[in-house]
Amino acid sequence: MVLLGMFFIFIMLVGFIQARRQKLWTSTGLLKVFVCAMPLPVIACQFGWVSAEVGRQPWIVYHVMKTSDAISQTVSAGEILFSLILFSVIYLLLGSLYIFLFAREVNHGPEPAAAKGAFVPQPQPEVFA
Repeated sequence: MVLLGMFFIFIMLVGFIQARRQKLWTSTGLLKVFVCAMPLPVIACQFGWVSAEVGRQPWIVYHVMKTSDAISQTVSAGEILFSLILFSVIYLLLGSLYIFLFAREVNHGPEPAAAKGAFVPQPQPEVFA
């Protein structure tokens, strides 16, 4: 999670420098990195969640807490299994939808900016000086 956060800071710094040099829209390599980095915040969030959950285990590993004390008395094993399966199905559906929509948009390609009357980026005067 921290490594991905540092990566995001780095690519945003490079993007800022390219924007300052008026070369951001012509830097195809950096723009490709931006596109490939789109799913990484979700991955960083999941790594953070995993590290928080795994961080609880040393209490049991170092015999500070007994395993029998770490289990929940109010939630049955069936309820935990149901929750785990339900969350897995939801994440699978959301991930599949994300990949489907992303692939559909990429395959569609961008519309010509002049055809839809949208803003066409023009070289701007130096505003960062």
